[in-house]
Amino acid sequence: MSRPSNNRRLAAATSLLAILLAVIAAIRIFIADPLGWVGATGTFMLLLATLYWYAFGRTHQRLLAGLVGIGSLILLVHLITIAPVSNFSNALSILILLGIAGLTGRQALTSKPLPVPASIDEAKAGAAGQPEQAAGVQPHSRKMTLLVNPKSGG
Repeated sequence: MSRPSNNRRLAAATSLLAILLAVIAAIRIFIADPLGWVGATGTFMLLLATLYWYAFGRTHQRLLAGLVGIGSLILLVHLITIAPVSNFSNALSILILLGIAGLTGRQALTSKPLPVPASIDEAKAGAAGQPEQAAGVQPHSRKMTLLVNPKSGG
C-alpha cells in the first residue's frame, strides 16, 4: 500500500482540527446555556423527524407531520432568536467548521484529486465533447442482468 501524499495528510489534519474546534464551540454553548441547548437540539431533531415522516408517510400522516413540522420550525426560530448573540455566532461557527471538516475529510479520503479545469472554456469544451475515458477503464457492458428474489413478495 502506498503512503498518502502530503496534501491528503494536510487535509486530514485540517478536518480533525475543524471537528475539534466545533466540539469545543458546542461545549462552550452548552456550558453557557444548557437548557437552551437541549431545547434547540430537541426541536431540531423533531423537525428532522417530521421531515422524514412527511416524505415517507401516507396522506393523513403527511398532514400531521406538516403541522408538527411547522410548529417545530416556529419553536426553533423562537429559540434561536431569544438566544444570546454569542450562542448564535458560536452555532454558526459550528456549522462552518463542520462544513470545512466535511470538505477536507472528503479530500483526504479520495484516492485521486478531482480535476479542476484551467479555464471556463475548457470546462465548456469538456462538457460539450465526448467524455474522455481514463486509462485502464473499461466501457460499460451492453448486457444487463436483473436479479429477482421470487420469495420476496409481489
